[in-house]
Amino acid sequence: VTVTPTVDSSNRASLDVSIDEGSVEKVRSIKFFGNEHFSDHKLKDQMQLAPSGLFSFFTGSDKFTKHKLLLDAERIKNFYENNGYVMSRVSPKFTVDKANNRVDLSFAINEGIRYKCGTVDVKAPLSATLKIKKIVDSLGIKKSAWFSRSSLLSAQKKITDYLMNLGYAKAIVEPTYSNPQGNASSNIVFTVKSGKKVYIRKIIFKGNTQTQGQALRNRMVQMEGAIYSRKSIDESV
Repeated sequence: VTVTPTVDSSNRASLDVSIDEGSVEKVRSIKFFGNEHFSDHKLKDQMQLAPSGLFSFFTGSDKFTKHKLLLDAERIKNFYENNGYVMSRVSPKFTVDKANNRVDLSFAINEGIRYKCGTVDVKAPLSATLKIKKIVDSLGIKKSAWFSRSSLLSAQKKITDYLMNLGYAKAIVEPTYSNPQGNASSNIVFTVKSGKKVYIRKIIFKGNTQTQGQALRNRMVQMEGAIYSRKSIDESV
């Protein structure tokens, strides 16, 4: 980047900014080391980057950046964690062939132990415990099932949505897990802090210069004086 200032007679300056983006470096090869349980092909399916090929001209998947590399390493790690490998590690590296503008990628993988779900507990207000357990169970989070981080996050969202639809607008759901040493199972606890129920006192419209507030109010699913409901609010907008 080159910046050239030009000052005129009134002592005002304009800046000319010249940018040399350089040549685009493209992915030539991708290699994996240490992946015993998943094939190279399976791991490549988790990535955005790919070697130059027939369709890469249209998709741009072969255009290399360090940011893309780190995101792909995270995607591979997430894939492992969603298949029970809670303690897996993924270390990306790259080598640049400057003469040909080509990049070779490699991923060193330490898969670690594959974990199953151990005990699954719910710490929540008694009135909501049964429903929350059903939500958790419906996502396959049960004893002896393979551990999956994405299932934990899905359960966290569904439980939060369930509580918010009951009026608990400030509900907090915290999934935690522990891996006892020497035991290939992960004990899971969902801790729920529902807080107090919230009621809608008033609905205020702003920016409606063409439509009267009453007309908008008639279309609202969420009503004033009613219990807060995320679903009703979403349907109202």
